[in-house]
Amino acid sequence: MMKRIIAVFAAVAMLLGVCAVASTAVDVPDNVKAYLQLTAGDTGSVAVTSDYKVAISLPTTGEVNTESVSVLLMLKDIASLNISGTRTFSTTLTTGLGSNNVSLSGRIPNVYNFTGSAKVNATVDFENEVTYTASRNGYVLSAAPDTEGAARAAWTAFASHIDVETKTDDDSYAILKNGSYIKMGTEYLHFEGSGDLKIDNLSDRQAIYAKIREALVLETLGDNQNMGTRAVALVKKGTQLAIGTTVATLNEDYMIEIEAVEGGKVRDILQSDVLAMLRSCSGGTDIMINGLALVNSLAEAIQTDGSVDVSLHPVDYARVTASIAPNDSIAVNLRVYPNEGFDSSKFSVEYAFKDNTGTSDISEQPIVVAECAAKEMGDVVNIKVYYDGILFKDVNYSVRTYCENTIAKTGSSVKDVELCKKILDFGAYAEKYFGYTGYTEDSSTLLSNNDVYPKEELPDSVPEDYKSTSTGSYTGKITASLSLESKTELVFHVSPPSGKTVSDIDPVELKLGEKTLESGTDYTVTLGKDDKYLIVTVNGIAAKDLASAYTITVTCGGETKTVTYSALSWAYKMQSNEKAANIAKSLYAYYLAASAS
Repeated sequence: MMKRIIAVFAAVAMLLGVCAVASTAVDVPDNVKAYLQLTAGDTGSVAVTSDYKVAISLPTTGEVNTESVSVLLMLKDIASLNISGTRTFSTTLTTGLGSNNVSLSGRIPNVYNFTGSAKVNATVDFENEVTYTASRNGYVLSAAPDTEGAARAAWTAFASHIDVETKTDDDSYAILKNGSYIKMGTEYLHFEGSGDLKIDNLSDRQAIYAKIREALVLETLGDNQNMGTRAVALVKKGTQLAIGTTVATLNEDYMIEIEAVEGGKVRDILQSDVLAMLRSCSGGTDIMINGLALVNSLAEAIQTDGSVDVSLHPVDYARVTASIAPNDSIAVNLRVYPNEGFDSSKFSVEYAFKDNTGTSDISEQPIVVAECAAKEMGDVVNIKVYYDGILFKDVNYSVRTYCENTIAKTGSSVKDVELCKKILDFGAYAEKYFGYTGYTEDSSTLLSNNDVYPKEELPDSVPEDYKSTSTGSYTGKITASLSLESKTELVFHVSPPSGKTVSDIDPVELKLGEKTLESGTDYTVTLGKDDKYLIVTVNGIAAKDLASAYTITVTCGGETKTVTYSALSWAYKMQSNEKAANIAKSLYAYYLAASAS
């Protein structure tokens, strides 16, 4: 319980303490730097002194009234929050639970009877360590740090992750950014949908319940993601709390990890479906009763276990980068670079592109998380990166994302920018050529939407240098084409002369320049419809190799013919076709940029 009260007070103090509001007299000792008072019939409070000690004063009657709660917050001369002088905030919230007296000492007897010296071992930003030891004297629970210097360093590091600004309106609200989550044991409470959770009407508790239930979904984790002895909360960058004209914003993704003693009572609580119990509550009364029961159980568990470890830090397990590789299709690659001190074997990656899903460790890099055809450059791949079961990176990515970022980024090379522009234009023309409307009904990622792309001028023509050539005499048929449907492949159709069958055709010889290619490795040969012709497919051509000329030699019944053809031979031929002219010319422009980079 002590760790929860300290964490709650620290968050409230950090986010609200910078707010200038109407002054209210607070009679506290001079050495108190932060003071939070809650009054519901009787009064309880939390105080932090200049030497970073924490004192929690319980209501002395042991009884509170459920009708409303008055909140009073005072902060004084806190340099880490840029607070000089004394600032106070006060408000009264109506609970909607009716006027009922509740025996607090009866609901949380383990708190009122707390004894011993339980410890909270906290680590802030991976390196600032402080241990708080809890004790009780009458109605006051106290927690003292091992040293004042350690507490100051930890607090300063924690406060550095909050940016404070003044806004023009006088609106108060809280915003929890989408992507934030809580994991406890096998429970996973996270966002559903794409919006953030905004609470801006504290007086309407039913509306608050409805917003929370609409925004959040509770799922059960698989065995490979079981938190075991840990509870983990991730708060996403951009989470805000605004009071009056002041808004405090979390400036980076931040994580809170609680590690319980193996086999201890806190561990049992973390694995006891706590979140499901709270979510199933029918209303405020249920939440209050179950919440108090949870606090009571935790107080006993922490005292029994003797200690609990808490780590607060930015999401800084690894550097994660995504890039693309313009091969026969455009590969979306992911690389995970573990930061010092983190075990590479504990990282795992999950990805989903259309109906294709996969998982990977990071033993081999890069990890190919998607293979995109030309028409699919706007389609999104979802990437999740875990460390020891903790989800710390959840992003949507696409070829379009990479290219637009590269074009906009200061410092990108001219060659890289030009290549990305040509990739996006080629993708837009491919969408139109194939009549592609996107993987889902939401076509907002299409490059050709509202003529977002293309943006670059097309070449006037594909040069005649790339025109296909042939030698020999062959009364059968040899045709060549380029497939862009899934990846860039040259395809030859070979029919036998009249009176012959495909079984009479000698083994096809395929060369790239002077190199003889191997069937089954470099190309495949399959039978066409009704076994009437052969299909020879070159396995794939990277963007920089689109001009590479392949030579196919076919012999049957004493007749022999050789055809030389490249991907740009197709572009040269199709540039005069009204439907295909744009994609043909953009393919050529794509090649020029890829071969130059």
